[in-house]
Amino acid sequence: MNEINYIQVLILALIQGAAELLPVSSSAHVILVAKLMGLKPKSSDFIFLLVMLHTGTMFAVIYYFWPRWRWLFSRNSSSPLTTQASPYPGVSRGQFLKMIVVATACTGALGYGLKIFIERIVLIGMLHHEKAEVEDLFDSLPLIAVSLFVVGIFVIVAGLAATPQKIGENRENRGTNLGPLASLFSLLPPVRRFSNPNSTSPLSARTSIWIGLIQGLCLPFRGFSRSGATISMALLCGAERKLAEDFSFALAIVLTPAVIVRALYRLLRDPNWTSETRLIDLIMPGLVGMVFSFVAGLLALKILSAALEKGHWKYFGYYCIFASLMVLAAALGGY
Repeated sequence: MNEINYIQVLILALIQGAAELLPVSSSAHVILVAKLMGLKPKSSDFIFLLVMLHTGTMFAVIYYFWPRWRWLFSRNSSSPLTTQASPYPGVSRGQFLKMIVVATACTGALGYGLKIFIERIVLIGMLHHEKAEVEDLFDSLPLIAVSLFVVGIFVIVAGLAATPQKIGENRENRGTNLGPLASLFSLLPPVRRFSNPNSTSPLSARTSIWIGLIQGLCLPFRGFSRSGATISMALLCGAERKLAEDFSFALAIVLTPAVIVRALYRLLRDPNWTSETRLIDLIMPGLVGMVFSFVAGLLALKILSAALEKGHWKYFGYYCIFASLMVLAAALGGY
C-alpha cells in the first residue's frame, strides 16, 4: 500500500472500529482524518483499506452479539417459533427474523431509490455531470457536516424520550417533557401509531418499516449514522433499549456484506486497480487494520450498551453536533 503507511492504518482502524459501532458516524470521522493526513478517500488503496476495516467491525458485532442472538438459532423442543427462548416478551424467533427481512427490504427500496434520484436527477440532471455515482458525495465535508448535525438532533430527541425517569410511564406521554425539543419531537408520528393497537408485541411490522426506512436514508449520506438513526427510531417507536440495540445491529450484519461487495465491485472497476498491483502490499496493512478495528469495535460496543442501559443515549447526539461543527470548520479551511 504505497499511499498509506502503518501508522495511518492504525489511526484509521481505531477510528473506524470505534466510530462505526457508536452512533457518531465512522465515515465522517474516517474521511475527515484521511483528508487531514493528506490521503485520498477515493483512491483504490483507501477503498480497499475501508473494506478490510468494515470487515473487522462486522466480526466484532458478530462476536459481541452472538450470546444475545443464540436464541434465534436454538431449537425449542415444542416449536421452533415459540417465544419461550426469547429474551423479549412478545417477540418470537420467527417474528424477529421476519421483521429483519421487512426492515431490510425497506432499506433496499429507499436506498436504491435515493441512489437513482441522486445520480440521475441531482448529479446528472441538475448539476450536469457526465457520469455520476452516489459515492461521489461521500467525501463532501459540507454534506457530512449537515448529516452529522441532523442525526445529532435525532439522537438527542430519542435519548430524551427514553431517559430512565420515563421508564414505566405511558409511552404515549413521551415527548411532553423535552423542553425546547418538544416541538421538534411533536413533528414525529405518535408512538402508538407505529404499532398495531391490538398487539402487545414491541416489534411490529410498522416499527420495522420505520427503522428500515431511516436506515435506507443513511446509505447515501455519510455522516448520517446508521446505528444512531436506527436505534433512535426504535426507541421512538417504543422498543426497549436492549431490543433496539439488538435489532439495529442484526440489520447491520445483513447490510454490511452488501456494502463490502459493492465497495469491492467499485474497486475492481477502478482503472488504477491493475494486475500489476501487488496484493501483498494491500493485504498486509489491511489485515493489520482489520484486527485493530475488531478490537476497537468490541470496546465501542461495550460503551454503547452501557450508555443505552444508563440512559445516556442523548450525549452521542451532543457529540454529533459538536463533530458537525468541526467537519464544517475543516471544510471552510479548504480540506
